[in-house]
Amino acid sequence: MKKKDSLAYYIVIFVLVQVTWLSVAGLWITRFVINNVIHHQIGERFSVTVPDGGAVAIFVIGLTLIVLAAIGMSLLFRYLNVQFNLARLYDGFIANITHELKTPISSMQISVDTLKKKNLESDTRSKFLSIIEKDTKKLKDLIENVLVVSRLEQKMQIFDCKVRNAQVLLENVLGKIRDEYDFELSLETELPEETEVVFDENAFYTIIKNLVENSIKYSLENARIQIRVTIEKNWVVINYRDNGIGIPKNLRRKVFRKFYRGENKNLPNVKGTGIGLYLIKETMKFHAGKINLIASESGVAIRLRIPVFGKKKTRYLLQIREMK
Repeated sequence: MKKKDSLAYYIVIFVLVQVTWLSVAGLWITRFVINNVIHHQIGERFSVTVPDGGAVAIFVIGLTLIVLAAIGMSLLFRYLNVQFNLARLYDGFIANITHELKTPISSMQISVDTLKKKNLESDTRSKFLSIIEKDTKKLKDLIENVLVVSRLEQKMQIFDCKVRNAQVLLENVLGKIRDEYDFELSLETELPEETEVVFDENAFYTIIKNLVENSIKYSLENARIQIRVTIEKNWVVINYRDNGIGIPKNLRRKVFRKFYRGENKNLPNVKGTGIGLYLIKETMKFHAGKINLIASESGVAIRLRIPVFGKKKTRYLLQIREMK
């Protein structure tokens, strides 16, 4: 990154501007104070009244304006800094999603070109059709994730929220994901049979799918995933853990930000859009749930908490209860 495009460059410029005009303001204040002292000394020495022309009021007003200007400039700089970071993240998102779109499209194009050739065996045709089907689904999921993020931010996303049995919901979603991805799963549940939650099954599928994809993507070997589901007070708690390379401590508070992708030297070629964990966080928030990244020496440990229906008295769940 060029110097003029770096955050440090703008910080230095801002500091220099602040120091310059504060120095000018300081000189004006010093001159004012000195002149005021001289006026008083002259008045006391010659027993005359030297009119100050409302100098004190002018001084107070000027000082107030200086303070307000300093606060305003600080707020402006903070806003510009946020916009600068968003623009940088957005540029990264465009580059990443372009790559994510280009890869399956290229694969599909090769498969189509191959299918156009004559005298292909049935097994070969089926193989290439499976590739096209897989890449088509990948593109569909990617586009849908981007659209969901947009609708969530505009408060326009519609979820099919119903009262569902927590155990059945978990088994249905994990069953679909295990058919699509290759990974080792260790599942342990301690849920009473009657435990119910309010959740959109497709949204829950998207949450678990994104977690599994990240685990596979950031594992140096075959992904091993452990899921333990328990009840803690009025929450269904899903403890998710994998054997991946983990997340550095200094990045753990940033991974849920939109478009954010932390680079890892162990897997430099891993691509992504930076919206997966952000989508999970916002979806959990919509369903009155919570997500936390738990400190771990190896792999990623994530805790999802979903309110138990009828126990957690939130406005959202009360509305669902009335609809039941």
